[in-house]
Amino acid sequence: MAEIHPSNILLSTKREGKYEKPIIHKLKIFFENQNYHVIPHARFNIAWGSMLSDLDLLLIKDNVLTLVEVKSSKDNIERVKKQFQTIQDYVDYYYVATDFSPKHIPVHDAGWILVDDSVKIKNNAKKLERSPTLDSILSLKKQSLHSLLGLSESEAKQFSKYELACQVSKQSTHTHLKNTLQAIVTCNS
Repeated sequence: MAEIHPSNILLSTKREGKYEKPIIHKLKIFFENQNYHVIPHARFNIAWGSMLSDLDLLLIKDNVLTLVEVKSSKDNIERVKKQFQTIQDYVDYYYVATDFSPKHIPVHDAGWILVDDSVKIKNNAKKLERSPTLDSILSLKKQSLHSLLGLSESEAKQFSKYELACQVSKQSTHTHLKNTLQAIVTCNS
């Protein structure tokens, strides 16, 4: 398994939201005090899609990736469903942090963190253990796919990105594939 180095993580080009900023600041202090490497406004190294690549808060500890999606009282918490579906194959744990008490968290496996005067983990996240989907593999850059298969750029030209992704999917075990995807999206591979 590739060691994930926080210094390799890309930073987001997205502007920091004014309602998210104080929540992220409190979360950063909270998790740093628990010996996490905390990267606010991180970005995954993927082929496209800012919803997938721009992250509010990425936590790394013992080579485990935890994502915290921040939703202020001004946000629509229902958007978390789609965000979770697109990101779950790249992280081990997923939390939603809010500055209010929602009626429910729209994602069953997500944990919930309430950030008001203090930071309180109200529900722990469940470990995300499904096998990465073909869509998640297709989100990688073509160069990453042919590197995973040990193909040169000229050898890879004879295959479509879809064909390469299918080959990657078939050749890897669940755990190995998830670890490989994590290494690639965090620029550690």
